[in-house]
Amino acid sequence: GNVSLNDCADKLSYHPNYLSKVLKREKGITFTDMINEEKLKLAKYMLLTTDYTVAEISEELQYNNVQNFIRFFKKQVDSTPAAFRKEHRK
Repeated sequence: GNVSLNDCADKLSYHPNYLSKVLKREKGITFTDMINEEKLKLAKYMLLTTDYTVAEISEELQYNNVQNFIRFFKKQVDSTPAAFRKEHRK
């Protein structure tokens, strides 16, 4: 779902700025980058292991609309979700 840096920091009992700095120092990425990586992994997994439509996957990953999801996916993978599924599910 949609997870915020503040939510994570609160659950871990750290200040959001501290958590952000540690993440950047240890993994070299921002919190947003980490969330996007996880969403992309989940999207790929669902495309390859389920029969969910692209719209259903978009909804499951809590995108506001399917076009935003498709745009995000294509920018990251250089392929639409449907083309990715077709190519990798042979």
